[in-house]
Amino acid sequence: MSLPRTSRCLDIGSGTGIIGQALQTAGFSELQAVDVSTNFLEAVKQRGFYCAHHNLFLGQGVDRFPDELKNNFDVVTASGTWMPGHMPNEAIEDVHAALKVGGHFVTAMRNSMWSYGVAEGYREKFESLVHQGKFELIKTYTFWRGTENGTGLYGKQQSTLLVFRKIA
Repeated sequence: MSLPRTSRCLDIGSGTGIIGQALQTAGFSELQAVDVSTNFLEAVKQRGFYCAHHNLFLGQGVDRFPDELKNNFDVVTASGTWMPGHMPNEAIEDVHAALKVGGHFVTAMRNSMWSYGVAEGYREKFESLVHQGKFELIKTYTFWRGTENGTGLYGKQQSTLLVFRKIA
């Protein structure tokens, strides 16, 4: 998947700006950040990777998602967001709303969260949107993250990269 460097990108759960930094290094400049933490947003403002910053908690209903962000982005990213206590699966509806038709959502999550029957229901929500004809899953890639000596979230574990395309 090759994207024009003029693509408008939204980094959901921007945190400290790791994704924004990587995108900027790759030549993207139309970057916006969303995070619920005002401390993280202040930090990424200082780092200068994003041209706009939005303090939002996603998953409260698409009707509460800001209109100026709807159908506005070629790419939406989310890294480190699909975990207990971070974002509800309803946030995936906001991701869908933010994308232009034909836009891509690139995310990754631990395989323990990309499983059936997990309380957060991320996999079921994604599959529901695919079944409804809103998204198509165009790529998956399984990889290892974490470190051998890490524990908990930082321990070595399998994760899956997911790339969806908005089709309606």
